[in-house]
Amino acid sequence: MLPILRLNCISCGHFINLHEDVYADYEGLIKCDACGGILNIKIQEGKLKSMAFERIAKPVDLEESSVARHT
Repeated sequence: MLPILRLNCISCGHFINLHEDVYADYEGLIKCDACGGILNIKIQEGKLKSMAFERIAKPVDLEESSVARHT
């Protein structure tokens, strides 16, 4: 089992699980699967150093999506 970094979304409180081997040293954006919030995070040596809310991801307009056109 891979080590997991467990963060809380600062927009909705949902847990966000990140694989430590991938995100041990990471700076950039992640998306919360629950609320769609985009968070700017910085992780160094497997420890969260900063987290800031950037924005809510743009919702998908079903009338504009290719899925809606083909149904």
